[in-house]
Amino acid sequence: MRLWDTGGWNAEMTPRFDLPPDGSTVHHLNVTFSPDGRTLASGTTRREVARWSLAGDAVPVPLPPLTGFSSYVNDVAFLPGGGPDCLVR
Repeated sequence: MRLWDTGGWNAEMTPRFDLPPDGSTVHHLNVTFSPDGRTLASGTTRREVARWSLAGDAVPVPLPPLTGFSSYVNDVAFLPGGGPDCLVR
C-alpha cells in the first residue's frame, strides 16, 4: 500500500507512506480516509482494521488496530461528520 501527496506531482516523487509486503499472508482489502483526512484505515485478512494517523506532514503513525471481527474485514467506512474513531463495517 502506498500513499502519495499529489500536490506538485511528478514521476520522481516518492510515496509519503509505503507499506511494503512483510512476508506475512495478511492483505489489506480496502482503504478509507476519515472525513477530516487525518486518519487512514484499512480492512485486512487478519480480521482487523489497521489504522494510521496522518496528522501534519509527518510520516503516518500506526494506531492500535480495531480487532474482534469474526471474518475478513472487506469494507470499512467512516461515518459522515464523525471523528477518526467513527468507523463502521
